[in-house]
Amino acid sequence: RPVTARRRLLGALCDLLAVVLLGATLVVPLRAALLLGGATPDPEAPSGWAGPGWIGPAEAVVGTWLPWALLFVLLPVLGPGGTMGQRAVLLRPSLPDGSRPSRVRLLARSTAGTGGFVLLQDIGDLAATVGTLWGLVGLVGLLATTGHRGLGGIWTGTVLLDRRTRHAPEPPALPVRHE
Repeated sequence: RPVTARRRLLGALCDLLAVVLLGATLVVPLRAALLLGGATPDPEAPSGWAGPGWIGPAEAVVGTWLPWALLFVLLPVLGPGGTMGQRAVLLRPSLPDGSRPSRVRLLARSTAGTGGFVLLQDIGDLAATVGTLWGLVGLVGLLATTGHRGLGGIWTGTVLLDRRTRHAPEPPALPVRHE
């Protein structure tokens, strides 16, 4: 099946949703432990928590950095390749000949797309502004590039293929000209 802009956009949205849901799933038990340990919500504190057991930086690590590392670093690099969103829409990163890219290429591809946007948003301040621009440029790249490869695909020399195919599609045959 063809790799369409809709599939790519849906995959990116699935990636964003996965990061948010995983972060929330990890933060809820942490906040419960904080409350049981005597911490109380404090809007003046950097993380919104104060009192015994206050561990503001840990909440940021557990709620944002850990989901990013799991979904955009470990899963694509150590798994069969591709982000959670790419898997959800049945896509896999590949070299143009259909073979699996190296781990370095998979990491570069993952962080050049939605993963880079999420990372920059997590850092905050000026990086979040850069992240917004990164996301917009990535969106245009996803829509405008051949095969909807996106900037990550161009930079790493990779393509996305339907997971149900074993090989890269044959290039279209050139018309034969009879004289």
